[in-house]
Amino acid sequence: MKKFLFLFLSAIVFTSCEKSVEFNNPAFQGLIDGSVWKATSFSATKSVSGGITIKGIAAAGNVELNINSTALGTRVLGTTNTSNFASYTLNAFNYTTGITSSSVNKIALSAGGTGYTTSSLVLTSGGLGSGLKVDIVANTNGVVTSVLVNAPGNNYRAGDLVTIASGNANAKFVVQNVVNSNGEVTITQYDGVTISGNFKFTAYDAVTEKTVGCQNGIFYKIPVN
Repeated sequence: MKKFLFLFLSAIVFTSCEKSVEFNNPAFQGLIDGSVWKATSFSATKSVSGGITIKGIAAAGNVELNINSTALGTRVLGTTNTSNFASYTLNAFNYTTGITSSSVNKIALSAGGTGYTTSSLVLTSGGLGSGLKVDIVANTNGVVTSVLVNAPGNNYRAGDLVTIASGNANAKFVVQNVVNSNGEVTITQYDGVTISGNFKFTAYDAVTEKTVGCQNGIFYKIPVN
């Protein structure tokens, strides 16, 4: 029992030390399509308008995050706000979270409408695509208060305005981003000297129409120029 306890405590100490070493120094890394990506060189450049570009270079490809300001918080990628985007380049492939047509990923309610009841798989109309169905929650006054994607359809684009059928057909939502182009960048610390945060994205190559996914991304104490 004592031997087991000793090995257990040793493992905890080793893991803690390993994390401490990793994050005592600037770092820019993540998982790209399940494989570890870690920048061997990186930079963060602030523009005159207040936006910031974080670049990481590695043999496994280059990652670039563009953010509209250094304010703390989360930016959604793949939306009509093209000031916020991510890209990944490898050889001749250039993946980006730009505007493209695909199945719906994220939506935002813009008008609650009237005459609705809480329902699932509700039909929709409008936008450039087809086949999108949603689950809705309505209050006692028949106003939609929540909407979630159930069937994502296809060929929609960020910015599409979609109407929820049933009720009085006057509840609407906006497509924020799509399956082939989405993600988030969160700034957790900025002191005017370095910047830290986390990110994830799905980006597409317009030529090959292939996608790449990045998860668990971290940028830590990157010096800002």
